[in-house]
Amino acid sequence: MRCLTLARMLEAHGARCHFICADLPGNLGQFLCQNGVSLTLLPAPRGDAAAPLDYSSWSGLTWADDAEATARELQKQPADWLVVDHYGLDAQWEAAVLRATGAKCLIIDDLANRPHLGRWLLDPGPQRTSADYKQFVPSDCDLLLGPRYALLRPEFSELRDRVLPTRKKRSLRHVLVTMGGVDLPNASSAILSCLDRLTLPEGFHVTLVLGGTAPHLENLRARAEELSFPCDIKVDVRDLHHLMAKADLAIGAAGGTAWERCVLGLPSLMLSTAENQIPAARALEQAGAAVSLGFLADGDGWVDTLAESLQRVRNPRVLAELARNSSSLCDGKGAIRVEKRMRAALETS
Repeated sequence: MRCLTLARMLEAHGARCHFICADLPGNLGQFLCQNGVSLTLLPAPRGDAAAPLDYSSWSGLTWADDAEATARELQKQPADWLVVDHYGLDAQWEAAVLRATGAKCLIIDDLANRPHLGRWLLDPGPQRTSADYKQFVPSDCDLLLGPRYALLRPEFSELRDRVLPTRKKRSLRHVLVTMGGVDLPNASSAILSCLDRLTLPEGFHVTLVLGGTAPHLENLRARAEELSFPCDIKVDVRDLHHLMAKADLAIGAAGGTAWERCVLGLPSLMLSTAENQIPAARALEQAGAAVSLGFLADGDGWVDTLAESLQRVRNPRVLAELARNSSSLCDGKGAIRVEKRMRAALETS
């Protein structure tokens, strides 16, 4: 999705963008095509699913086979820029592909755990410094670090000026729950149960956002009917920015939507659902921009933290402070900045 955002920005300024993805279960090929994207799906084995953190096996191919297949496609359609967004690829893959294409290369990463050869590297994490990548990138690599480079859809920045002034007067009435499109561990159910045990203010209501393929969707719909407060479940939404603008508080995963929430100054209680989300969640909490509930895989202790945090954010001053601190971290114009720099690099080369 962040690559699609960048592609849209590039296309708006005359570029032609093409996606190369692996044809693995759950890929977004159909979604990309519906959005008018030029796409090549590389064939991939249908073996057993890899462990969630075994990034190198996500492609279903060895890095060498994947590089060969990608280079073959790029030779058919020569490119000025190659944007690589894959936790399982590193300098070996990049060297093989770049030798065959000669394109400029932008790496998107947020792990800082492996070598790269790209001329540019983008990591939107609030905690990132150049020291984190010193051992992993060439000395002349241009590092684009921090939330100001987060690749977010323009809808969020376009709403920003209208929404931020309203945050000063909010109280806890409307909570937005976004635990990812699939929410495999069903954290949404635990959140609803926690809310149902609390004494809530008059007019309190919840909007829960899920994807249509979420395995617990029907159970959550049934659970929503039993709650002591209204709960509206929305599926496959296209207007998340408007839902964030209306909400007083978000309870969500500490992934890419964390930056969308910051753009709109939406106070957040964040649960890390993947290990690579933990550093960003901690950094956001240290900046006073969100409250970290912990790591989902560590057990159910996060539910007690959630209950305590909900009592705390009932204070309008706490909500306003979280809104002010979060909105100062990210303005939502990262894709504009990256597009300008990519275009300037071509013009001066």
